[in-house]
Amino acid sequence: MKREPTLIFNKLERLSSCGNTIFYAKGSVYEKPFNIKYYPDEKHNLDNCVKCQNSYKIVFDTITEFSKKFPYCCDYHSKLASHYLFKKVHFDDLPKMVANKVFYTYHHIQNNIEKDNWKEELKNYIEYAIDSFGQTPQDCGEPVALSKFFDFVIQLLQPSKFDKDVLKYKPRKDYIIKYLKSFSKTEKSSKTDVTLLIGIYDSWYKNFPFDILFFTNLKEQFSKQLPLFSEPPKLNPYTGIASGKAISTEDLLEYLVGITKKILLKIDTTQLLEDNYITNKNKYQLELKKKTHSLAQTTLLKDFSKGEKQYIKAIKKWLSNEQSFIKDIVSNFNLKDTKPVNKTTNNNLSFTYKYYNSQLSQITDLMSALKKHNLIVQETELTDFRAIFKGEGVAVKIVWKGSLGALSYFVKNLNSSGDKITDLNQEIWAVTIKCFKMEDGRELKANKLRTQQIPANAHIIEKCINML
Repeated sequence: MKREPTLIFNKLERLSSCGNTIFYAKGSVYEKPFNIKYYPDEKHNLDNCVKCQNSYKIVFDTITEFSKKFPYCCDYHSKLASHYLFKKVHFDDLPKMVANKVFYTYHHIQNNIEKDNWKEELKNYIEYAIDSFGQTPQDCGEPVALSKFFDFVIQLLQPSKFDKDVLKYKPRKDYIIKYLKSFSKTEKSSKTDVTLLIGIYDSWYKNFPFDILFFTNLKEQFSKQLPLFSEPPKLNPYTGIASGKAISTEDLLEYLVGITKKILLKIDTTQLLEDNYITNKNKYQLELKKKTHSLAQTTLLKDFSKGEKQYIKAIKKWLSNEQSFIKDIVSNFNLKDTKPVNKTTNNNLSFTYKYYNSQLSQITDLMSALKKHNLIVQETELTDFRAIFKGEGVAVKIVWKGSLGALSYFVKNLNSSGDKITDLNQEIWAVTIKCFKMEDGRELKANKLRTQQIPANAHIIEKCINML
């Protein structure tokens, strides 16, 4: 399969996002149609099915009549005729090409509807067939005869009677029909405006309090990640192209509201004060006031969508609560700014799993999950892993294979499992250093562990901890 797409650039936009410059090209693509591969079934195919042969002729004849009018079949395709990239010879075999694609797709659906992976398999092949119609430049209409392809395949499926298990696979057939029909809907409702997504994310980035003490280490991380896909891209084996579903503005806003609350919930000001992490309370108060004022000014002068207002509300409420708490602490207890004090306590020698004697298998499951996701080395012995949950001295440290941020996130979440793990309070990092060591030999330090960013695999770590 040789594809020859030609990019047509109309405009190059320079966008600003999170302090970075992004160049965004706008335009369209011209690509001539290409043939697709047929995967026939020995019992039922175009060579041995008379009914399919007769239907094939109907499709062929219909497209033949259409070809006589093309490209002057409609106003849009008439514009294609005068485009510098258009060549009528690219469409000389249009009747045969369309008829083939209709029946190749129809037969592929019939032959794979019973398989366990039917949905992914059929969507991949249908996407392959759609791509094979090529692409037309902007304002030049749809890929030639694509809507007719959809109509014919849907017509074949509607009255279709499979040789067996008709009722059993009817829901699957209906799903594919609905999937095919979704492509015929107007594009304006399905296309995602990338510039709009960038603007929404940039607005969130500017309004989140990244300049406040505990969030500065997250600022760079979030300046480099823009969630453009609602799911990880997947490879289509027929096209050889990996693609993913673009995130909608609604889903992006939902993600931003969620990540805002998740980050803010991780901040325990009471614990940070006890650990002397907040060493200048007056300065911290000033930071909070500055951000509160900045956010108030922004919301006064700029209109926000309903989704944006949700994360703005969460940030405002957090800032207000922080200011009240710090003000109360400073005034009522007359706390003075202090320098960090290194506290060393030896009360806890390791983590204490409250159900060590009755639910030991849970620790085994946790170790298996950490190994599966390459967070600890595969050579970890079960007896050594169990030892770090006995609350006693550890003879053999567990070798951590993941990132430093992943270890920090694992321990924080492990320690917050109050119903299962005894809370270590300010000893959390001292115990971590007693129980773990990095595979690359880096020395573990409390201040480094305490200030790590939320890792990309945070959701995996949370699932591992749920094994306990």
